[in-house]
Amino acid sequence: MADEDGVPGYSRAKFPHWVTQYGTCDTREVTLQRDGQDVVQDDQCRAVSGTWYSEYDGLTIDSAFRIDIDHIVPPRKPGAPGPQNGRRPSGAPSPTTWSTRS
Repeated sequence: MADEDGVPGYSRAKFPHWVTQYGTCDTREVTLQRDGQDVVQDDQCRAVSGTWYSEYDGLTIDSAFRIDIDHIVPPRKPGAPGPQNGRRPSGAPSPTTWSTRS
């Protein structure tokens, strides 16, 4: 396996799932709802419409499919600084950020 960002043994594929926050809403869907405008979610909590403004490149995105959400500090290895068990302490900075997919 090739190193990603120089971290031996790290593979983003080892972290394919988002933590469920409540009901059927996972961290991705909660983040999309939190950061979007006029977000409508379906019965599975998926964002089916809304808009999101990207502070990084000044774009307004109108499809959640075009948004890639990632950890600010990737869960690269056990014991690394960051949230434990996929949850952050109350009052801690948001564990996620997003950008548009190319």
